[in-house]
Amino acid sequence: MKKLCLLMIALKIFANCIIGITGGYKEIFKPLIKQYNLTHKEKITVIYGPLGTLIANAKLKNISMIFGEKETLKQNGFNSFIPIGKDNLTIICRKKTNLDDLNQTKIAVPNPKGTIYGNRAEEFFKNIHIHPINELTVSMMPQGINYLQMNIVECAVANEVMALFLKNKYSYIEIKKNYTPIILGFSSIKKSKTCVDFIKFLKSEKIKKYLKSRGICI
Repeated sequence: MKKLCLLMIALKIFANCIIGITGGYKEIFKPLIKQYNLTHKEKITVIYGPLGTLIANAKLKNISMIFGEKETLKQNGFNSFIPIGKDNLTIICRKKTNLDDLNQTKIAVPNPKGTIYGNRAEEFFKNIHIHPINELTVSMMPQGINYLQMNIVECAVANEVMALFLKNKYSYIEIKKNYTPIILGFSSIKKSKTCVDFIKFLKSEKIKKYLKSRGICI
């Protein structure tokens, strides 16, 4: 975290708009940032990392905007929220699996106290009366995906964005109800014309179509 803080402080000298984006959405935003910077004079700089680290830096005003889940951002004092879309809870599996099989399946679940998808998974399991006996709690969603790829677990809780990214390799169960909706967007920390222009770019019909194809429903 210390290195990330130092990097952000250094970037403040050169960047017009620094955005913090959680690591689980890196593959979606990388091409968007590249496209934006190729077509705009004032550039966007992005820092990817754990949401907790980004929130800490946002509170220090080292970044201009932070991307994350609506309720989590509001709970941390970021009341200015610009919605971008909705993501869905998914369970990625090494082989085709039904919800009824999860009670006997070794599954990686992000810590529900520190991650949005772990929190929603816990809520979902409770609501439909699923109690995985082989549940493995991990610190963050990417760690669970790594365990899946290493064959340590048979399934891993994730978002639809990651499920679509890995769809050629793994099966997944898409879950659209029985938990609090996951609304994604940006909270603005510092005023910046560049950041405002980037939001306008994201809300264009072309980009909306791209985001939907990657799992973020508008």
